Amino acid sequence: MRNVMDNQAIVELIQNEDYFLITSHVDPDGDNIASQLGLLSIFKELGKHAVIVDQDATPVAYQFLLNDDVIYHQLPPDTRYDYSFVLDAANLDRVGDSVVALIQQGNGVINIDHHTSNTRFGTYNWVEPEACATAIVVYKLAKALGVTLTPEMATRLYAGIITDTGRFRYTNTTLETFEVSADLVRHGANPSYVATQIYDQEPISKLRLLVKVLSSLQSAADGKIHWLQITKSCYDETGSNVYESENMINYATSIKGTKLAILFREMENSDRIRVSFRSKGFVNVDKLAQCFGGGGHAAAAGARIPGTLAEVQQKVLTEACKWV
Repeated sequence: MRNVMDNQAIVELIQNEDYFLITSHVDPDGDNIASQLGLLSIFKELGKHAVIVDQDATPVAYQFLLNDDVIYHQLPPDTRYDYSFVLDAANLDRVGDSVVALIQQGNGVINIDHHTSNTRFGTYNWVEPEACATAIVVYKLAKALGVTLTPEMATRLYAGIITDTGRFRYTNTTLETFEVSADLVRHGANPSYVATQIYDQEPISKLRLLVKVLSSLQSAADGKIHWLQITKSCYDETGSNVYESENMINYATSIKGTKLAILFREMENSDRIRVSFRSKGFVNVDKLAQCFGGGGHAAAAGARIPGTLAEVQQKVLTEACKWV
């Protein structure tokens, strides 16, 4: 693992090169969508050419950030890129096989992230584990490049911050979080507008799914662990999709006395179960997720574990009980 920071080298590379690919992890969330689009705005301001290619679809809640831009899922024909920027991914496997194949065709990888478990997989690495969101790191990159923040940039990066801090409620919320957020508001981000677009435009299908998820609530370890599950049939019966289940784990986290919350989700066309872990400082869920080949942050992490829903639940809950 490389431990050096390549900030200046990344700045110089951007100044000297013109064609870039931008990507991020599968199972997209607010920070990875916002950070990619924020970086795209920076490149446009600098007169560079860049394209975003993600393996998975963009959740509806974050599509308002697109404006006139596009996040592709296949590389458009005749698109040139010399270097690939990988954002908000602790390791290269997190971007998905189809995108890894594209990255391998370029001249190098620029790794921009904030995960403590980041493997420094890039040719150049700008990783700040103390940052609350990758959007903060992209903000610092803009400053290092001397780019004046536009309202579009500010809105996108602000969205990344509020989603990865749970609207400034998670333990990763720091003084820097508020200082950067204030500067983004100063440059045109509208907190009310962003919050409304992300949190107050829920489809009825999501609420129907929530009813089923909450009815699955169970506990373990004398109430120190609360867990929820979502089966494939839940999506079919409610007309919802996997992206609408984002953050539903927070209902388990909010229960008094809970030290660890877990959400188990069956995945379409996969023999793996998607498992999310949350804790409010009682359990380092990044370490717990690593037991199953996953990772993330101390307070929020996840893994994709092979097996049936029942098999994975038994395996995970047996291990989780040792941590509380």
